[in-house]
Amino acid sequence: MKLEDLQKIALTEHEYRSTYKYMINVCCGSVCGNLGALNILKEFETVVKETGAEKLCKISQAGCIGICSSGPVILIEPGDYIYEKVTVENVKYII
Repeated sequence: MKLEDLQKIALTEHEYRSTYKYMINVCCGSVCGNLGALNILKEFETVVKETGAEKLCKISQAGCIGICSSGPVILIEPGDYIYEKVTVENVKYII
């Protein structure tokens, strides 16, 4: 892959991310996944729709964020806010 190809990919990703105010990354690595991360991901999608925040928030399934002992983990950008030991019940308070 050439440098120009990587620059195009980076620009595309930047443009995509700039359409949302917040990127909510739900860790779905093996530990967080075993602790219910997919249910948390679905709850984020539900709450975002219910609150009308679809144009503000992009919910994404992320790989391991690296804090496995504190899972499930949520990373919200910008600001790099990290929420640890998140439950389905916590989601409405995070949004």
